[in-house]
Amino acid sequence: MGGVDISTNELLRDRMETNIDYLLTSFDVEHLLAPFRQRAGNASASWGSREPVGFWDNYLLGSNAGRFLMGAGNTLRWIENAALRQMMNDVVDGIADCKNASGYILAYEPAGFMHSEQGDYGRSWFTQGLIEAGKAGNPKAFPLLRGMYDWFDDPDLNPYQPYLCEFPFSAR
Repeated sequence: MGGVDISTNELLRDRMETNIDYLLTSFDVEHLLAPFRQRAGNASASWGSREPVGFWDNYLLGSNAGRFLMGAGNTLRWIENAALRQMMNDVVDGIADCKNASGYILAYEPAGFMHSEQGDYGRSWFTQGLIEAGKAGNPKAFPLLRGMYDWFDDPDLNPYQPYLCEFPFSAR
């Protein structure tokens, strides 16, 4: 999952450096954390230097954080960049700060599972982003996911869990 050095491969290094530039200039920590902070009760959470992006920030809350973490985590497995690692760690730290007592960390209230594609698409991208951050060495990413999926699998905590596990047809 790590230890690969592409620094001597000009083509790969150039592509990775282009990707790093994209990640560092297309996102900012405040923007990525705004929906998590709002869900955690900070109504004045700032969107940072970027306005909310229609679909991504209104209907798939947290998916931009997932998109960023997927890119940053995977990139950092191939090439080290201090600014990108710091930004990735800051995003994971901010998510950890918004975790509630039951382990819930998603950017929307649990009822958001039934809104648009948040419960499936948004959650899966966010999950994959934390997996990539964990693979890149962030020590909080996997424990955050464990707490989240302990919540997800517990019908006493997740009111939608029974519905999410039903089959729409009976086996014959």
